[in-house]
Amino acid sequence: MRLVYDTNIIISALLFEGSKPSKAFDIGINQGAILFSSSTFTELEEVLSRNKFDQYISHEERKQFLTSFILYSKPVEINETISECRDPQDNKFWNLLSAVKLIS
Repeated sequence: MRLVYDTNIIISALLFEGSKPSKAFDIGINQGAILFSSSTFTELEEVLSRNKFDQYISHEERKQFLTSFILYSKPVEINETISECRDPQDNKFWNLLSAVKLIS
């Protein structure tokens, strides 16, 4: 099972233990392969670095999470660009899904 999670799902999983996103993320880690591209990881890293998360999780815990994320997830190289999404910022996830479909 290969999975692609939106940045908001990953952050919710990190911040809210026992939540539906957390349970979905745990399934991905334990029973499948969470996939990411350089652009989806960059977005995750940028969002997690925002000061608004300081009250919920320390910078060190965020760094540890990102390190673990890389260790337990699989990078995918994007060779094709899709620009079809209503929200252009989500095109990176469509590109990742497309790349996964191509390697299937």
